[in-house]
Amino acid sequence: MNKVLSIVIPIFNKWNFTKSCLNDLHKLSNDHEIIIIDNASSDETNKESYNLSTEMCNNDPELKQAHFSYVRNEENVFHSKACNQGYALASSDNVLFLNNDIRVKSNHSNWTESIINACQDNVLVGPTMGLLDKGLNFV
Repeated sequence: MNKVLSIVIPIFNKWNFTKSCLNDLHKLSNDHEIIIIDNASSDETNKESYNLSTEMCNNDPELKQAHFSYVRNEENVFHSKACNQGYALASSDNVLFLNNDIRVKSNHSNWTESIINACQDNVLVGPTMGLLDKGLNFV
């Protein structure tokens, strides 16, 4: 099955955030893939992220075909490089970079649909705490 959306989540520690985020994301249909890039977390994130993603796939019949990937970096390569790692693994033309502290408040199974439908080719969309210039560089 072709994936409609690859969701890349770079993480570093903060297991409680990651667990809540993954619990929300596992409700998406199986045409989504979740790619977790762990930047050498030193808390329980390392073990628990892998265990939770595996458990979700094995215990939820609707997720058996879902795609969860977990990659652990032995050193912290920081956010940008972790995003690039996840992007390289993405199988969909649509890629969403998501922070692990994001929660889905409603429409748990189809909240990504409106995002995908609203985007055209070669579009970068996302919340930011900075400004982008016309070349999509932070200013």
